[in-house]
Amino acid sequence: MITHQDIWSAIDAVAVSHKITLSRMAINCGLDANTFNKSKRLDSYGKLR
Repeated sequence: MITHQDIWSAIDAVAVSHKITLSRMAINCGLDANTFNKSKRLDSYGKLR
């Protein structure tokens, strides 16, 4: 089973392997620059996103 942590680790690994920031990767994907920021991985109640 793929976990929440597995997905975020993979996203982080892609950014590192391409030597770009998470913000730049989001922009390159056509998303808001804050989409992959670590602060966005939990909602205000601590629930995983």
